[in-house]
Amino acid sequence: MKLILVRHGETKEGKNNVILGHLPGTLTKKGIEFSKYITKKIKKLNLNPSLIISSDLNRAKKTAIIISKNLKIPIRYEKLLRERSAGKVEGKSEKEIDWDKYEKIKKPYRRHPEGESFIEVRNRAKKFLKKIKNNNRTIIIVSHSAFLSMLISAFYKQSIEKSLKHNFNKNIKIIDTQKNRERKTSHSR
Repeated sequence: MKLILVRHGETKEGKNNVILGHLPGTLTKKGIEFSKYITKKIKKLNLNPSLIISSDLNRAKKTAIIISKNLKIPIRYEKLLRERSAGKVEGKSEKEIDWDKYEKIKKPYRRHPEGESFIEVRNRAKKFLKKIKNNNRTIIIVSHSAFLSMLISAFYKQSIEKSLKHNFNKNIKIIDTQKNRERKTSHSR
């Protein structure tokens, strides 16, 4: 099985430094264009995916729909692929957050009040990997930065700190579960 990891396109809220977490989010024009570009990139690489599994949050759904229409493959929505919950700070500007207090907590355990820690997100990623483990398809996973980082952490048994260094804004990542390796490709044109 191959997993093509794709982060959703740019959102209006993200552009304005608003923390979304489990809020839906709205793609910008740039986010829509990015989704179309991803489709071209996947075609150019001859990856031949047969399914998209997407987070059920609006920003990921819209990205997945654009990719699906262009590749003519079905989408399945999965709640496990949601972004890390930011609890009480969802919808707030990054300027409103007490980052000093937040950053005093060790990374794996960091959470906003009533939100999820990275460990909890990694546990969701493990559940998702178990759900799809007997699949022999090439699947596009459309999700969010924190979830995709924790998926890599779970799959490769990498530390959370190391996995959080992955940049999903400029790269798609391809995991070949047969060969147990990762390949990244640049989004830059």
